[in-house]
Amino acid sequence: MTRILMSLFKLPSSLTSVGFEVPSNNSSLLGPVTRFPAKSWRSQARSLAFRWLRLFSFVPLPFRFPFGPWWLLRNDVIGATLLDGTFENAERLFVEKFLKPGMTVLDISANQVFYTLPSSHKVGPRGKVFAFRPFPIIGGRFVVRSAPT
Repeated sequence: MTRILMSLFKLPSSLTSVGFEVPSNNSSLLGPVTRFPAKSWRSQARSLAFRWLRLFSFVPLPFRFPFGPWWLLRNDVIGATLLDGTFENAERLFVEKFLKPGMTVLDISANQVFYTLPSSHKVGPRGKVFAFRPFPIIGGRFVVRSAPT
C-alpha cells in the first residue's frame, strides 16, 4: 500500500525514517496526468483507445478509417497496429495507389475484410469486389463490418 501511495504522490524522502519506501525512479502518476491535456487530440484519442481495449477487452471499440468505413477494434495485434498506424503500411499504400474506379478486385483470404473495405471505396460503384473467406467461423464479423459501406 505504501508503494502505491508513494508512486501516486512524490513524498519527501524524510518519510523513509517512518517506514515509507521511496521508489528509486521517483515516478508519479501526476506527470502523465498533467502531460495528457498538452497532447494533440489524435494522440489523446489513441491513448484512451489503448486503455479501453486493455481494460474492456471483451467490448470492441468502433474505429473509423480515414476513407469512411468503420472497423470494430479488438484487443489483438490488428487492433493495436491499426491504432498505431503501422498495420501493413506497404500493402495498404499499394491498394490505395494501384486500384482505380471501375476495376474488379479479388480479395482472397479476406478473413478480417481489411482490404475489402478500402478496395470497395477505391473501385467505387462501377467496380466490383469479390471477397473469399476460407474460414467461415469469422463470417459473423464480415456482415457487421461491411453493412455500413
